[in-house]
Amino acid sequence: LALCWYFKNVLIYIIAAFVVSLIGRPVMKLLRKVRIKGHSAPNWLLAVLTILIIIAFMILIVTQMIPLASNIIRDASAIEGYSYFDSNPIDKLNDWIIGLFPNLGRDFDLSVVIFDKLREVVDFGKVSGIVGSVASVVTSAFVALFSVVFISFFFLQDDTLFERIVCALVPDKHEHEVSKTLNDIKRLLSRYFVGLLIEMLGVALVDFLGLWLIARLDFSYAIGIGFIAGLLNVIPYVGPLIGDAIGIVIGIVLKLGTGAGLDV
Repeated sequence: LALCWYFKNVLIYIIAAFVVSLIGRPVMKLLRKVRIKGHSAPNWLLAVLTILIIIAFMILIVTQMIPLASNIIRDASAIEGYSYFDSNPIDKLNDWIIGLFPNLGRDFDLSVVIFDKLREVVDFGKVSGIVGSVASVVTSAFVALFSVVFISFFFLQDDTLFERIVCALVPDKHEHEVSKTLNDIKRLLSRYFVGLLIEMLGVALVDFLGLWLIARLDFSYAIGIGFIAGLLNVIPYVGPLIGDAIGIVIGIVLKLGTGAGLDV
């Protein structure tokens, strides 16, 4: 336990790599069925391809979700023919505060007050330290990502590696039970991840078709809301409710509030 605590970062990397290997296990099986002249590719090549597929899928999710979400929020915020993004929100808030507290006077400027308070709180002499901390966080994240990918490669290349590592740490009399338990865990978790992915895609597809064909939302907004609903479906119990609530609210705002995103 003391060694595990001392090397907790390495242990976290190993566990994360094991999860990645479980996700990539079905992909490895599919790639292994591809044969050229009766021979399948070596395990190291299949492991590399599997990791590249997982990374490409994650990059696709991140790069597609952020623009879709920003476009939906921007257009859903448009009320009565104009968007709040076209004006300065600080000026609107400043006028609202003056109207609420007339004693402040027309010379009241919220931006000046905010800047003065920030100057009191923030010591600009520590900017170099902040930059150094950000650089340290980025470096640590890169090391963690590289470590997880590197370890995942070996777990994918040798399906029994994690099992042999764990069995080496337990007494010999329990080795058979631990090995059987780990095999069951790998099999069940791999099926769980595959089923979860199919469920996410199914929910996203159904929501997309409903919003596009029935609610008559624009294609990009329908697929964006469907994607968000499918992603939130991962959360047990409350995830589907949150996804449906977000889709209903944004859909009503786009259709009835502004007419943005309508395909009529």
